[in-house]
Amino acid sequence: MVNLPVEHVIEYRDNDQIYHGFDNGRIYQVDRRTGLILGLLDLPN
Repeated sequence: MVNLPVEHVIEYRDNDQIYHGFDNGRIYQVDRRTGLILGLLDLPN
């Protein structure tokens, strides 16, 4: 998992509870405390 592409950083902001990562065309929402993936968001091609 890597940092979000620049065009998506404003729409998917990190906060104290979650951070966002990017891999294989998907945005991952990850719980900072547990490391669990809370959501997977497919980006349109």
